[in-house]
Amino acid sequence: AVQLMTSLAVRTRFRRSPETAYETLRRLGLTANLKLSLDAGDRQSYATGQSWLDRSGAGYDFFLGADVAATATDPTFNGPAGGKSYANFFSFDGGDYFTYDTTNEAWMENLHKNNALYSSAAWMWFGSIDAFQGIFGDKGNVAVDIGTTLYVSDTNRVICETRNALGGLVDFNQTAANTIAAGRWYFIGYSVDEAAGANSAVFFVNGTKTTASATYTSPDTLDAAFTMQIGTFGNAVSPPSSGSRMAMFCMWEQRALTVSEMIAIYQATRGRFGV
Repeated sequence: AVQLMTSLAVRTRFRRSPETAYETLRRLGLTANLKLSLDAGDRQSYATGQSWLDRSGAGYDFFLGADVAATATDPTFNGPAGGKSYANFFSFDGGDYFTYDTTNEAWMENLHKNNALYSSAAWMWFGSIDAFQGIFGDKGNVAVDIGTTLYVSDTNRVICETRNALGGLVDFNQTAANTIAAGRWYFIGYSVDEAAGANSAVFFVNGTKTTASATYTSPDTLDAAFTMQIGTFGNAVSPPSSGSRMAMFCMWEQRALTVSEMIAIYQATRGRFGV
């Protein structure tokens, strides 16, 4: 009995306490070229107010909704603030999203251009899968809108697409093999190294990868059509369905995370969401 109690005490003593997204990335050594670290369970990222605050160190903050004002487009925070648990997330009602709080940064404009090199990672829950639902984007949905978007389609799959202004040409469109279902948490990761070509666009859905060509057919040199948004294609197009949730959103630019790095993030954060 003494041995059992001692063993339990040791395990309890060394059990890792809940971490924020930024704490996890720092522990894993994945903060180089980190551009966004947004976490609904991190009090320094969100406690109250109209902005979801970036923890990367660069201060790339996003408004709740269309702008700094409280409007019907604001996602709803579910707390308590700083809880670092499955109960911390933003919920959507079918018309909600986040908008970058100033004009797009140069790194954001690089996502749809030649030699694009970036990664994203998010924890999301979809209320239903019956329409296109944006994860992030800056291109809207008009044929000649320049930009990029990562989204879940009405066929239950994660897709990344970029467009240029040359007659609305889709110069990049790749789809993950894994399917997404409504009513459960998913880790959705994506990395692209456009210059590397074959097998250098990689989707991660709850630890399973899909690879595809990363080559952009005819990338535009001009800037994106719209300000970057999280939870849309851009320009408030195709927000997450009613009942959807987002708990974390991270991005890197000038860095494509490796398969092992992306899986490490998934394994380090999945326990918070019971996955």
